Amino acid sequence: MMQIKPLLTEFRRALPKLEQATRGDDPQEALALWRPWGERLQPLATALNGVTITRQDEQRKLKNVRQWARRLQYPFEERYLSGPPDEVTAWIRQSLTTIEEALQSLARVEERLVGYQAVEPTFKHGPFTIINRYGYQPSEYEEALAVFDRAAEKIQGAGFGEILYGVVYLLGRQAMRYAGIYHEKDDSIGLNAEARHRFDDVFTLVHELGHRHWHKALSGAQRTAYEYAYSSGGGIPLKARQDMWQALLKADLNPRRAVGYLDDRTLADLLPKYFKDRFSGRTQKDLLAAVNRGEVWVEKNFVVARAPYVFLGGRPQTVTVSDYAKTNVKEDYAETFAHYVLGMPIPDEVRRRFSIALG
Repeated sequence: MMQIKPLLTEFRRALPKLEQATRGDDPQEALALWRPWGERLQPLATALNGVTITRQDEQRKLKNVRQWARRLQYPFEERYLSGPPDEVTAWIRQSLTTIEEALQSLARVEERLVGYQAVEPTFKHGPFTIINRYGYQPSEYEEALAVFDRAAEKIQGAGFGEILYGVVYLLGRQAMRYAGIYHEKDDSIGLNAEARHRFDDVFTLVHELGHRHWHKALSGAQRTAYEYAYSSGGGIPLKARQDMWQALLKADLNPRRAVGYLDDRTLADLLPKYFKDRFSGRTQKDLLAAVNRGEVWVEKNFVVARAPYVFLGGRPQTVTVSDYAKTNVKEDYAETFAHYVLGMPIPDEVRRRFSIALG
């Protein structure tokens, strides 16, 4: 791509003379000044063809600028410059503003394109590998990385350095309601580079790394022990709820028939009551139809840990560090982990539960 800024400056210097020529008595003088600009500017009409930007928020801007670039083509076409002299000079005079605006837009996008050429798609940052999927420039993600570093420093200081590793994706969706996210599937972290206004502390990022600690640092026995404690001693462990769900599937979601598929008599006694508690007001027929349609919410509503573990008959609610921790046992652990790492107040019951998980 040509250097647009010098070209824009040169065109602006030529504008007074061009305007004067279009208002003079000699149309040929205006044409003589105008045609050389066509030879220089018309190639820019297609200069952005084939140029791609991976960032979704910039793709629309690039499309708009391509439209501006195409406007550099028409003012110099012979069909507009071979008519009556008065019409030709009027056409050139009318086109001056169009040309200047198009060059301004191209100059702006040229800056961004030059910046993108220096972008590193993947780079190392301490113990992390940063995947710059959206093509951010350093000035656009340095604040997010600085906060992420502070979160990592706090976690290291609290003795959980083993979870500081791996891939961090720089995300860029303004609509995201979070500064970060943990992806259990590939054990990666997503860092929202555009959530600067939410980076007033490191809590969210410590919370997300707390999810990694739950999945990768705790043993199955530790997670089970935590879940038992989280349910205040009266809940149904995740493995047990999964077994009950499999029994329900074999019985077409009929809880009375499903108990026959359970060897554990305690679970057989709990299943009908737990089914009613999870699906109060929903019929077996409607639930089965939803399952057959592939709607995963039915299984999630039955299996996923919910807080508190309270049957409709009523039991004491689990004490948590926040209301969000009542979502499920994993969120409770991540919230508690963040409170612990950052030295925030933790109720005694929650501290005992956290100690059980850590052994």
